[in-house]
Amino acid sequence: MSKKEAVNNVGKERKGGKFANLFPPEHYRGLAIDEFAQTGDTGGRRFCLWDLAAAKAGNFKKIFKHSLVPREEDLRGHTFKGNNSHIKFWFFGKFIFSLYVGKLRDVLTGKLFSQPLTFQKRLLDEDMPVKRGKEEGVVSGINYWCRRGRAYLPFKIYVSPAVQDKSLESLKIDYNVVINKWIFHRPLIDEIRRLPDSDLYLGRMYFRLGPFSIPFIWFGIEKIV
Repeated sequence: MSKKEAVNNVGKERKGGKFANLFPPEHYRGLAIDEFAQTGDTGGRRFCLWDLAAAKAGNFKKIFKHSLVPREEDLRGHTFKGNNSHIKFWFFGKFIFSLYVGKLRDVLTGKLFSQPLTFQKRLLDEDMPVKRGKEEGVVSGINYWCRRGRAYLPFKIYVSPAVQDKSLESLKIDYNVVINKWIFHRPLIDEIRRLPDSDLYLGRMYFRLGPFSIPFIWFGIEKIV
């Protein structure tokens, strides 16, 4: 096919809304992460943080189910980069999210951009005893929020049945630790599961309100150190 013919074909395909004759079939496949959500088969692929950022929001539950239970020792002593992939509850969700990781002007304008979506989880080699007044406990690590430019929200980790699907187990990142002073911090809890053949974890944040755990954010973390 000549260059002129190829250009003409592109024009015809655009008018018809199809490009099936222009590229090899594999160029038209959907994302591998969404295929994994349906089949549970990685196809030998090693997923990265971008894959979760690009996944369809409706597939996160399936990806979570097909993933594996992490071991505490796989996280301890390491730093993970993170990205929030899906924030629920429309403006209210963005508003609450900004209260935790943004700044006041983000809350007032409802603004949400890439920097508030990024964070790190920095874990200690082993749990560290902490004390506040008469309360005693342990912490396993702390978050670093890029938008705030500082570390806060320490947490402890452990493995237990998943928050919603009790047939699964997940690793909890629990903010109910004694040195978290603000009443709205302690009700927070994350749970994560590891995608097969990778250092990538899919997580979900909840806000505990009495006997209820309200799902709030889907996020991914990936080991960097």
